[in-house]
This record gives sequence, C-alpha cells and structure tokens, in this order.
Amino acid sequence: MTMKYRIFAFLALTIGSLATSSFTTEIATVNADDKTYFKYLIHLNDKNGTPFSIDKPEAFLSAKAIERRKKQGAVIDETDLPVTPAYIEKIASVKNVKVLYASKWLNGVVVQVSHEYDVDPIEDFAFVKKVQLLGKYTKKEVEKDKKPAKDDFNEDAGESAKEVESVRIDLTDIMKRGYGRAYYQNRMINMLKVHDMGYYGEGMTIAVIDGGFKNYYRHRAFDSLRANNQIIGHRNFVNDDTTINNNGSHGMSVLSCIGANSPGIMIGTAPKASFWLLESEDAGSESSAEETNWARAAEFADSVGADIITSSLGYRDFDDDNLNYTYKDLNGKKALSTKAAALAAKKGIMVLIAAGNEGDGKKWKYINAPADADGILAVGGVDIDREHTNFSSLGPAYDNRVKPELCAQATNVYVTSPSNNFEMSQGTSFATPIMAGAVACLMQANPTKTTNEIIAALKQSGDHNHNPDNYYGNGIPDVFIAHSILNNNPYFDYTKEKLMNPAINDFTDRIFYRFYSPTAQDVTIMLTYKGGKKEKVVYNKVHTVAAQGYLQGDIPKVSKLKYGEYVLTLTTANGTVYTRKIERIEPRKGNYR
Repeated sequence: MTMKYRIFAFLALTIGSLATSSFTTEIATVNADDKTYFKYLIHLNDKNGTPFSIDKPEAFLSAKAIERRKKQGAVIDETDLPVTPAYIEKIASVKNVKVLYASKWLNGVVVQVSHEYDVDPIEDFAFVKKVQLLGKYTKKEVEKDKKPAKDDFNEDAGESAKEVESVRIDLTDIMKRGYGRAYYQNRMINMLKVHDMGYYGEGMTIAVIDGGFKNYYRHRAFDSLRANNQIIGHRNFVNDDTTINNNGSHGMSVLSCIGANSPGIMIGTAPKASFWLLESEDAGSESSAEETNWARAAEFADSVGADIITSSLGYRDFDDDNLNYTYKDLNGKKALSTKAAALAAKKGIMVLIAAGNEGDGKKWKYINAPADADGILAVGGVDIDREHTNFSSLGPAYDNRVKPELCAQATNVYVTSPSNNFEMSQGTSFATPIMAGAVACLMQANPTKTTNEIIAALKQSGDHNHNPDNYYGNGIPDVFIAHSILNNNPYFDYTKEKLMNPAINDFTDRIFYRFYSPTAQDVTIMLTYKGGKKEKVVYNKVHTVAAQGYLQGDIPKVSKLKYGEYVLTLTTANGTVYTRKIERIEPRKGNYR
C-alpha cells in the first residue's frame, strides 16, 4: 500500500461542491512568483445560516444516496449538509487567500496561501474553530520540450504458452472455471461457490479511491466493463476534472482484483459490479492535505450513491515530521481521513481500507489511518498457505480495538499491468479489493441486510474468529458460510453437524479446522502421522463447541511435523467420526502454486 496520495477535489455531483467551486477561481490572487505555498484546513464551528435543510435532503443528496440511508437505517443529520456558503465567501474575501474546496463531513474549508501569515485574519472570524496546517509545498518548474513518456501498451498482448502452462499446476478445474492465476485468490475466501450460486456483484456500485488508473479504458481485462457500461465514471481529483491522467497504474491493478473479466486468464471477485474510479494520487508530496482530499473523495462516493468504498491508501508519515501521526493518534477519532471513513460507514457505505505493508518495519509496524476507523473493514494480508505475511501491518488500534478485521491473499496476487498484460504482485493493497468484491457479492445476495449484519457474518465466518488477534483479526472469511449465516438457507443445513475443509488436502505450515454443531457437545480432534512404518498420534485434544456454534482453530506446532501423510479425525460426543486425509508437503519453489 503506497502512501503518496493526494486529492485536489472537484466533486461535480455534490451540492456542497457546487457551493464552493465558484471560489476556486482567483477571488484572491496567490503570488505566482512565490516558489513555496501552504495549505490549511479552516475548521468551522457550525453550519449556521445554511440555505439547506435536513428535511429536504434531495437538495444536496442523490436519490440513491437517500435510498441507501433508508435501507441501512442511517439518519440524515447536520454532517450531510454542505458547508455554509456565507462562511466560504467570507474566507475567500481575505486577501491572498485562495479557496480550494470545502469538506462537509469535516466541516472545513481548504485554502492555499503563499505565506503562513496570510491566514492570520481568518483566525479572528467568530465562525472559525481553528486553523490547521496541512502542508508546505514547492512549486515545480515545467520542463520545456520534455518528450512524452513512452507508451508501452500492447494492443496485441496475449498470454504466452509458458504463462498459460504455469496456471495448470495442481487442480484440473482451474482452466475449466476460467479464473486463470486468479483462481487461488478467489478460492481462498470460497468465492467459487458464491459465483456458482450466481452472485457476481451485479447491481452494486463500488467506489475505488486510489492512485492512477493508467490504461483502464483500453485494457483487455475490462472489455466487458466497458461494453456493459459498468464503469460509471472517472474523476481525476489531481486535475480537478474528468480527464484521464496516466499517473501510475496502482488503481487499475486494484480494480482488476474486483472487476477483471478475461475468462481463462483472470476473473475478479465481482466482475459484474459497477464502478466509480476516483483518482487521487499526486505523488509529488506527502502531507495532511491528502486526508482532506480523501474525505472529499469519500463524500463524492456518498453523493453518487456508492454502496462500497474500497481504498488502498494510508496516511501517517508526512514530508513535515511535525505533522506525523503517532500510534497514540490511531484511536479512531483523531486522523482526518479516519473521521471521514467512520462517517462514510455511518452513512451506510461499506468501507474497506488496506491495513498497510509495514508489519515488518523496525520503526513502525502498525496500521495507518484511516484503517483505524470504527465501523469499517481494515483488511490484512496472508500468503497462499493462509499464513500472515510479514509485511502486513499489525493492530490493534490504539484504543485496543481488533485490527485488521479480516484478511485475504496478499502475496502472489494476480493483477493487471499497464501494458495490457497481467502480472503477479503483492500487498494489502490487493487483499483489500479482493475482499471488496466478495462483499459486493454478499450484499447482492442479501439485499435486505445492513452493512453491520454483513460485517458480523464475515467476522463469524473467519478462520480466526475463535481467537481474533493483531495479525489476522478475525482471519480469512468464508463468504459462502457468511451467506449461510445471514440466511439460514437451504445451502447450509443447521440441523446437521458438518466438518468443513475450505483448503485443498495438503499443507505446509498450517492445518485449519472448522466444525459446525447444532447441539452443545465435547468433540475430540486427533492428528495421526501415517508416513512412517508405525502410525503416531501427534495431536489429541478435547474441545467444547456451543449449540449452533462453530469450533474452529489450528493444530499447533505444525511447522515441526514431518513431511508425509496424516489423518485428521474429529469424533463427536455420540461417537460419529469425521475423517480427512491430508499431506504435509515441502514448500514449492517459485512464485506459483
């Protein structure tokens, strides 16, 4: 997950944006000769004098945004009101102050000035709560006669025989199902079964707040998205317009984890969902202004009625060390982006945020903002063997809330490349959209359920729900099980016991089990080594499972076991024996499994 993200937002469909956009012209002239400039967030005390009313939300919210609030039981309140226009006008009237935009959720106005003292008069206004420095910037000189970057896009791209062959490694139905190398990242959370049920995210709108979406408009992975008008729109917040900015391809790779639909090569977790692509990365600086920019993008997603926000962005370490966040600040209440993410969740939007890639850092190992927000899903990363990746950032939030909430595959993730091809990559940046697509399918399948109910079911289906921790949170969810939890439907018979084995029958360093029981009982789990001349019991323990509950966990010290064949048995209180034959194999070399 990268951290150089920045939003210069123009959100055309938000009434609050319309109220401020007229002030983005030179009402106040900032000295063009100055080589440096500053950005500030002007925090306001209230929204008094606003011409808008929460009793008439159609004046500042789209019909879909209003409908979502009704469906999710979210109350329309003062935070939904645009910033008071009179306050914006007053700030814009100050000499040498340029209003860039306003944020209704933060109830603030972002301004640009050439000198720090230019904002002094603003602090004296009665409606101003405080003035916060967002960052200091240096103007970049435009390079004359600079040659445009080489376009490495290949119109005739196609996977080579070697690439296709590397897909056919250990399961014959990989190619038959058409997932290609994305098979494993889908299978890990049981998306194959959800897709088989007919759920591909259709009817759900996902806002992808990220960096550059280079070549998304012509990459073959998104042919069906374009043909079916599933890409609703694109907003370039760097340039304040809707033009395409080939400012990197991170956002496009993120999109592919959800929306790619190239049968035989790559299928994402929700290829029939619709998308807003919200580009926010400037990459030229790292400042607190990125957080107000993120808030602005989230407000836009809300205004157009997005059901889901997925964002692989993080904020903590800035160019100005004085603005950096400490671990104590990650309490779900302080960071600007965290406040915005929490508000988005309160508006009924399902919000997914990447946990970060600093778990193995020497100076920092925790999640970043806005992953510390309450009411959202912070997504951590695991490898193809379902083990925590050393780079996936850790929890908890400073106030001891479990973070991350869930995990998905973050190594050997198959994504699009800007050259009209595909590649393997890694990072919680990709675990997050994989999960976002899964959530879209689950929401499609359960249209009457709230986001809170969806989150609870996903957590309950997680393979670490029995013991959430700072590495996995509730672990890797089984989306099919989550669907069953939400419905008590015929796909899962709650009157019968069931030993579930979501993984294939081999392992390297982990044996995970999940058992459902309709009645409270004690069960015995035994692991027997069959690879030698004599059988040897290496694990034997009695566990208690509650009525209509799940017993789930890991066999301890698996990494010390010999390679070879084993038998896992679970014996119930009435003597029923469930058996699984498994094998511990040596780790495969290379990038693919």
